[in-house]
Amino acid sequence: MDVFQADHGHWTIDPAQEMFDATKLHISRYNCIISFSAGISAAGHPVFIEKNRRGLGDVLERFEQRGRTITFCYFLLGLAWVRNEWDAIKRMLAKVSRDPAFRLSILEETGKYYLEHPFDNDPIRLQIPIGS
Repeated sequence: MDVFQADHGHWTIDPAQEMFDATKLHISRYNCIISFSAGISAAGHPVFIEKNRRGLGDVLERFEQRGRTITFCYFLLGLAWVRNEWDAIKRMLAKVSRDPAFRLSILEETGKYYLEHPFDNDPIRLQIPIGS
């Protein structure tokens, strides 16, 4: 996936590979680009998704018709990537647990928290799931 920002240039990122690097799990790519883009948008950056030969525009239209169905870990990745905090999150996650499923649950819980609290501009803090 190519991400262009007027003031920061161009990045190439594979959100699913980043999730694998962080959790050692293969996370479904369902809503990956939409959720990643929502995280970028939550950080205050405009997002434009271009239609391409794979029909991404149709995916966006179906997504909007169904309402918001965000994959929280990809949302968090987009938010943290733009805020330049993703590498720090991966390092913290590696210290917290070696269990891939628990790492994913932490990312999901953290993504959910920041989706519900979009104006929290402090450095991202990992949210440990209740009952863990």
